[in-house]
Amino acid sequence: PELRKKAPRYKRWNNTADPVMQKLADAIADDFHAYWRIDAAIDAGEWQTHAAEAEKLISKISADTKAALAHLEANSGKIKVDDPY
Repeated sequence: PELRKKAPRYKRWNNTADPVMQKLADAIADDFHAYWRIDAAIDAGEWQTHAAEAEKLISKISADTKAALAHLEANSGKIKVDDPY
């Protein structure tokens, strides 16, 4: 909560208290972005040009998810959830 109060409004959140988690969260956000970009290409009928990229993304999502879960489990007693509502 203290860090959030100091963060500029309407700016991307940067978790300086846990930079490893921030890096993992950024990687997962990038995965979502890539997924939706490939999904849109498939809907546009361009799946053939993105097939190899989709295969790589599946592996990356799996690795990023495992890394985030491992970090959360390793730090379960240290992580504080901030509910601004």
